Parts: sequence; C-alpha cells; structure tokens
Amino acid sequence: MANSNSIEAFRKVLRESRHVVAVAGAGLSTASGIPSWRGQKGQGGIWNFYDPAILASLEAFTRDPSLVWHHYHVLREIRH
Repeated sequence: MANSNSIEAFRKVLRESRHVVAVAGAGLSTASGIPSWRGQKGQGGIWNFYDPAILASLEAFTRDPSLVWHHYHVLREIRH
C-alpha cells in the first residue's frame, strides 16, 4: 500500500485486515493533541502542575481534598 493521509484509505485497510497491531507509547498522544503526562515546562504536561508523589497521597487529600478531587476530575475528563 502506498503512503496516504486519507482517513478513508486507512479505514478500508483496517476493515480488510486480518491482524491488527496497535503501537502506543510516549509521544503518540501529544502528536494527537492529547496532553502528555510529563511534558516540557510550559507545554501542558499534566504532572507539571502537581507532583504526583505528593498529590496522590492521603496527606495531600487530608490537606486539600478539593484540589485532589479537582485534579483527578481533570484526568478523568482528559481520558474521555
């Protein structure tokens, strides 16, 4: 198959395929417009705003439950 940027061509090949392999990893989501978990400062990395080792703890929740709930709400929204 020749290289193509056509979504329809991709769908056709995908429908006709007997075996499909999905390759995923760092950088693929960013290229698709989804914020990365650890991006460069100022480029929207989710964990650039909060340190996960601190925020994802009982102590953080006890100190500021609203912040922790808000942060996980943002993460859920990004995934949907």
